[in-house]
Amino acid sequence: MPGRHGWGGRGHGRHLPARRHMEPFLLLLVARKPSYGYELIQELGEMGMPGVAPSLVYRMMRQFEMDDLVLSDWDTDTAAGPARRVYRITADGLMILQDWAEQLEDTVNVLNDFLRAYEQLEHPEK
Repeated sequence: MPGRHGWGGRGHGRHLPARRHMEPFLLLLVARKPSYGYELIQELGEMGMPGVAPSLVYRMMRQFEMDDLVLSDWDTDTAAGPARRVYRITADGLMILQDWAEQLEDTVNVLNDFLRAYEQLEHPEK
């Protein structure tokens, strides 16, 4: 398989599938609780996506706002320091998250079928 896609060997592109699904991860996080950008970045790392560029997260959150998937407000009441933009999911965001969950469930089923078929192959000793 082409190396440029990270398919050339074990370990290449390890986080690629998760990064490809950044949208549902971010929507899930703000559906769980209102969050600010740095907190989202930390939680993405805990969910298996370490090292996500902050600029990517903030850019996606701005796009979510433009698409009415999230709302944001400035939180000036919490800890000392500068105000932070806190994101909350909207009803439209919840509908998109549900669509993502259904699509991902279908994908998991297809991948499980693939893995079962792969396990049935005769594998030469390595």
